[in-house]
Amino acid sequence: MQLNWTASTGVATYDVYRNGSLYFSGLTGTPFNNPAGLTAGQSDTYFIRARNSTGNTDSNTISVSIPSNICGSLPGSFTLTNLAPVCNVGSPAVQLNWTASTGVATYDVYRNGSLYFSGLTGTSFNNTAGLTAGQSYTYFIRARNSTGNTDSNTISVSIPSNICAGSVLTFTGLTPSAIPTSTANYQATFSATGTNFNNVTQVRFNWSGATNGSATWARGDSNWSSKVTVNSDTSMTLQPTVTAAGDPAGTTTWTVTLTDTAGTMASRTFTVTHTPTGTPTITAYSTSPSSPAAGQQFTINISGNNFNASTAQILFSGPGCSPCTVPNGALNTKTATLLIGPVTLNTAGSYTVSVQNGSGGATSNGLPLTIGSSSDGAALVSETVPANSQVTQGQSFTKSWIMRNSGTSIWNSGYSLQYVSGNAGCSHSVVAVIGTVTPNSTYTFSISCTAPATAGTYREDWRLVGPAGAIPVGTSPTVNLIINVKPSQTPADAVTVVLQTVPDGSQLLPGENFIKMWRLRNAGTTTWTNYRAVFVQSPGAGAIGVNLLDSGVSTVPIPTAAPGDLADLSLPMRAPAEPGAYASYWQLQNASGTPFGTLLGVQLQVRSSGGTLQIAPRQTYDAATRTLVLTANATDSLSRAVTTGKLNWSLRDNSGVQRTGGNLTYQNGEWGTRHTLPTPLSAGLYSVQYTLTDGGRSGRQSAASRWATWLTSPGRSWMERPEHYSLAWRCALAARLPRPTLQGSMFWAA
Repeated sequence: MQLNWTASTGVATYDVYRNGSLYFSGLTGTPFNNPAGLTAGQSDTYFIRARNSTGNTDSNTISVSIPSNICGSLPGSFTLTNLAPVCNVGSPAVQLNWTASTGVATYDVYRNGSLYFSGLTGTSFNNTAGLTAGQSYTYFIRARNSTGNTDSNTISVSIPSNICAGSVLTFTGLTPSAIPTSTANYQATFSATGTNFNNVTQVRFNWSGATNGSATWARGDSNWSSKVTVNSDTSMTLQPTVTAAGDPAGTTTWTVTLTDTAGTMASRTFTVTHTPTGTPTITAYSTSPSSPAAGQQFTINISGNNFNASTAQILFSGPGCSPCTVPNGALNTKTATLLIGPVTLNTAGSYTVSVQNGSGGATSNGLPLTIGSSSDGAALVSETVPANSQVTQGQSFTKSWIMRNSGTSIWNSGYSLQYVSGNAGCSHSVVAVIGTVTPNSTYTFSISCTAPATAGTYREDWRLVGPAGAIPVGTSPTVNLIINVKPSQTPADAVTVVLQTVPDGSQLLPGENFIKMWRLRNAGTTTWTNYRAVFVQSPGAGAIGVNLLDSGVSTVPIPTAAPGDLADLSLPMRAPAEPGAYASYWQLQNASGTPFGTLLGVQLQVRSSGGTLQIAPRQTYDAATRTLVLTANATDSLSRAVTTGKLNWSLRDNSGVQRTGGNLTYQNGEWGTRHTLPTPLSAGLYSVQYTLTDGGRSGRQSAASRWATWLTSPGRSWMERPEHYSLAWRCALAARLPRPTLQGSMFWAA
């Protein structure tokens, strides 16, 4: 999740606060990418604190919700079952069936733990090969989509040893083997030949392709009596309906499976090619983007009627197109009423868009489309090796520029970064774009460099070039690399502090725990192995030198880091119990105990007191439901939210008698509770006392109280209203409530 903010004037560094707590500090730029600790389906709040030597200024607070489905969904769960094993033309066979999974692309069949068949789109599979009578097999189905896989349950199927004993059913012929038809609800007549037809008890049809489905006719049911005729033990007539109203165009493969009394199965196949009647018609279309330019890929969404989902293609007639075609296979969505697909037209001008059902087939009406002129543009987003970076003699490095396509053209291999002038030791080969870069997308151009052997300042200029010539990057005709080459005098042990938390001058409460972290770069030539940080009592400037480490030890190991690598030194510390200025200094030592590098220090100011706790309550009462709703915010004098401890409340009448009470819990950014009174409140003056006890932070008042008072009448609801303050105050004085009720009170009347 990317945070961006406008620059603050006079700022030194920025700190990032997430959910009210410091999350990252020491930033000098105005973006921050938070890639860790985020959970899909949850929300977090953020604000930025700008700091300089004078003080702090906070930004506005924003709330960011992470969609629960941001990373996509796996296929849904489903269940696998099987029919009893049968004998299929002298060999065992097993029919697998499963419930449909949601969001699935294809199914794979696994037998005995290994992939057996893949790419299925239906919900059944007939395993007719590789099975042995008397053996057992395990099966499970894997549903797949672009996000991942979901597996079904695993079943075990045992093949009887005598499954194919006795008379064998054969299915040797099925005529016709193919049917071309354009008629809906077409019932075909087939002649089947084979043996043992007198013992056939079931005919099953499975079809897939343009349409998918199955049907079973059992001996004795209505379909059998009206559509099956057994002429003899070797001849049978079948009359299935092979096309239905609304079937899409295309070819469908049918499988006919016969089953006899012994469970033996035999199968044959035939195909049906269906071509619905009707001329396509376009009623409307839209494009994204709405005003496409020449050379820019856009998506067209066409609505209409009588589109052949299997053959429909989109035609564009205009400059350079007579016509240009988006074929059926390139379309993302293909139905009888909707076609959606990607288009790129390279010449600006006026076009006519139409739909054709297959090459040379029926063509729709045409609608006008305008393609605007394309333009080249580029903007520099970021770069590595900033200008005047220090490098050593002979050092190898990579210079990269990230550029945004700010024009309307699509960058392809015809766009490249080309050398112009200078010599900073880089390869001068042309860097061509790989793939395509659509408008407003970014691309990274990189060159490999080796710093010159002689110390000095070096520069190279490069320019972006397209088919129409040089393309300015922002307002500059070129991008450049400027380096300062220094002699290679790297010491064996050296360290550079990249960033650190808890900046010097931070104010903490007595005894407050914090973690001081330095991100260190190994700037030497020796790998840090068994290196350590050692406490040094050298505060200076009048500060009190003290080991602030929570554990009290004076030596801690640092992570192993090769030359150039980063290592984080994180020390759990605790602020001293007494107010004042403190400093704690640490220095790195190598494995031999030799110190090196500058001191790593933390300087802080311990406040004399954390201040009192502040409670800001709000309350409402619904007389109809006798419901009392109490909410409150609590802060300390450093304006930090108090989210721990215990916040109690008690309801008292004008006599000071407690009517009820309980606790408020902290959730969703505030303290709150909802309480239903056993009986309605009678007319009179009532008060709620809030008492917060927080022992979680030292140096801060451990408890605070707050009273709220209101006047009510029978059957009336109330809520806090500023215009009733004076009335409630007078009532409170007249009732002579105890003095704590009047101190810092807020009053409501209804």
